[in-house]
Amino acid sequence: MVSALKQFAELYLLIVGGAYTLSALVALVLNARTLFQTADPGEVRTIRTDLRENWLMFIPAALILLAGIGVRGYRWWGLVLAAGMGILAVGHGLQWELTHPGIWDYHDFTIVLPMAAILVWAILPPTWLEFKRQSLRAS
Repeated sequence: MVSALKQFAELYLLIVGGAYTLSALVALVLNARTLFQTADPGEVRTIRTDLRENWLMFIPAALILLAGIGVRGYRWWGLVLAAGMGILAVGHGLQWELTHPGIWDYHDFTIVLPMAAILVWAILPPTWLEFKRQSLRAS
């Protein structure tokens, strides 16, 4: 049971983290290039806002990707990082629901629910025992 959930968590973290990291990185590069090519103060302000948003997307996406890499290698830090990112995703989803009642967003199903499942899996004692057993086997 733990290994089946591990496969889901590992696959989800690697795919979603990798896709969002790549997307944010491309957006950062394109916006930075545009920033250096423009002289209009209004456009510069808009591009700086976009760059800030790209960084705010890049950092958690890279951490999710890193969590997937750690989970794949049965590293305890990957499990802790996956749980932490689950807490952040669920917290963000709850905050969204409280500030926008009755409005369901697609992120509720594609990010919040899977990250909630990963959070529950990451804090289960059998998960920690499996990771401990695998790390002892590797050493």
